[in-house]
Amino acid sequence: MENVSKQQQIIDFFHLKGPKPLSVELKIKFVVFLTIYYPLAKVLLNDGFLALFALAVVLFLTYLFYLKPRQDKQSRYDNRVAPDVLNNWLLESCKTKILERAIDYLEIETKNMKPEQFIVIPYPVFHKTKNIKDEFILREKTEILPNKQAKGSEETPDEYYNYSYWNIQVLILSKSYISFYFCGYNWLRDEIINERSNEYFYQDVATVKTETNEVSFLSKWHEEPITEARITKIIHNSGDILNLITEIPDLKQPPKTIVDIEKIEKTIRMLLRHSRTIDESRKQVSINFKHEMPQRAPIEL
Repeated sequence: MENVSKQQQIIDFFHLKGPKPLSVELKIKFVVFLTIYYPLAKVLLNDGFLALFALAVVLFLTYLFYLKPRQDKQSRYDNRVAPDVLNNWLLESCKTKILERAIDYLEIETKNMKPEQFIVIPYPVFHKTKNIKDEFILREKTEILPNKQAKGSEETPDEYYNYSYWNIQVLILSKSYISFYFCGYNWLRDEIINERSNEYFYQDVATVKTETNEVSFLSKWHEEPITEARITKIIHNSGDILNLITEIPDLKQPPKTIVDIEKIEKTIRMLLRHSRTIDESRKQVSINFKHEMPQRAPIEL
């Protein structure tokens, strides 16, 4: 694994499959074959030693061309990169490659900005689109052993899925406005597609709230549409809404990739209050003076 590149390890994680388990029927057939083969070979060869030799040759060929390839395939599958390491790599890509691209795309000066002003919210791609081929949309299940679950936590899932394709939402909270960047991320190719952006001045934002909404999302892994999603809404004074999908529970994405949305809400609301306080302090005080008509001197005739 040391000589395999990170990108190749990501590809192997999603593409390598373990061998199918041997069926009971196949095992029985093999035992019956061996049981019949030796006596038959002994009769045909008329020599017990040659019959044993022939049996050994059959067993060796069976191991060489059937069992050993199965063992090698299982070994490659078992030696894939650990899911936890894979999740860390994904977050690293989000905080470096994706975030750097967002900053360039939005043309933002980040010299005096703090880490908490950059918010990355990923969620998996779960169906093909015009620009996303189905062959790149993969997922692998990871089971969490009981002793690895968080103690006293009932929310830790028994299993989750690693995904090969992601939608990445980025919020950059600058001094005067919220910048939004969106892209699709093909992790298998380390490729960014479908970029778009928007900006909202703080004084134009009416409210921020998170809700569990009823949706109807078609997924390649579900027979019925997905009906629930956690969505954070940034609502503009004009009525326009920026919807940020923070979690789709049915997809069971890795816990590490689910953001602390309450913390994000508090940060945005704090900036909104701060911006409005500054706006109020900058309002000019208007003083209305009472204008009186000047008295004219009487005209002497």
